[in-house]
Amino acid sequence: MKLAIITLTKQGLKTARRIAFLYKGEAHIYTPLALLEEVSSRDASLKFEEEGVIFPFKRPLKDFCGQLWKSYQGLIFIMATGIVVRCLAPYLQDKKKDPAVVVLDEKGEYAISLLSGHLGGANRLAREIAHFLGGKAVITTSSDIQGLPALDVVAQELGFKVTPEERFAQVMGALVNGKKVGVWAEEPWQERLERELKGLKVEPWSKYRGPEGWEAGILVTSRRDKLPPGPWVFWRPQELVAGVGCRKRIDYKSILRALGVAFKTAGRSLLSLKALATWEFKAKEEGLVIVAQRLNVPLLSFSKDELLKVWEETPGLSYSPLAQEKLGLGGVCEPAALLGARKGELICKKIALNGVTVALARATYL
Repeated sequence: MKLAIITLTKQGLKTARRIAFLYKGEAHIYTPLALLEEVSSRDASLKFEEEGVIFPFKRPLKDFCGQLWKSYQGLIFIMATGIVVRCLAPYLQDKKKDPAVVVLDEKGEYAISLLSGHLGGANRLAREIAHFLGGKAVITTSSDIQGLPALDVVAQELGFKVTPEERFAQVMGALVNGKKVGVWAEEPWQERLERELKGLKVEPWSKYRGPEGWEAGILVTSRRDKLPPGPWVFWRPQELVAGVGCRKRIDYKSILRALGVAFKTAGRSLLSLKALATWEFKAKEEGLVIVAQRLNVPLLSFSKDELLKVWEETPGLSYSPLAQEKLGLGGVCEPAALLGARKGELICKKIALNGVTVALARATYL
């Protein structure tokens, strides 16, 4: 994490240098030019230029904070909390975009997690700094106070896409208010989530019977299903790989349509798409490249030998005499999907539509 440490006093500068040592190579210290010149003149042993981590600023602190806001993942202020709040107020957006903000007193006795405690990592940062300085971390997020799992952090760390996003705060609110919150997960996620969501019982997907008896819930699956109203969300694992074959110079809209048909046929959500996969000969097709960019997923490519090996080892793949004649292998999309999913399970066999073939495989590993 790239960190900026901002301080306004001599004692604060001493504490800042200690913190910079903890995050060596990741932290820069910023302090007013006048203070830096004064401290340097009084103690010739402090060679700030050689340290390469301490930099002066001349601009008003509020204006300077705007520059730091865009450049660092974490901001550590060693000053009064009120000053920090007034300086940062114009730059606040939301917890998904704002950097982590921690505020310390000059002696480092208290490290306050002020902004982006969970997603931004301010809670973790405050705890690390307090432990290093021998101080106390001040954490005010309700789930931490109650010893409950931070749902947003777990979803982020596991790469789940939350939908509908606007309901997630309702689920977290239900949890901290002591309501009955259920979690149901497809394998292989159940065991991992049991470790991550301590205090919550994670049931296998096969036991999900709807919302009756529950006040809120999380459905961890790539399956399309009807979501109950109210504080209920899907956590979409990134676990599906779409193997794609196509004719030359195919347009990207045709590929998107074929993908839509495949996902609908499989009864799975496009939000769980992990990657596209194809034969290396097709990896530079403009239509495929555009689709990968639009869906924000990687485009994996495999050699003919790799695809042939899957054909040899996997019975029941959809064989195409035409593909065998033209390409020298019985088809591209199914073996490419399996390779991309590290030989998971094929959940949608080849679908052909207007010059595009698509197959879906689901990764069954963590």
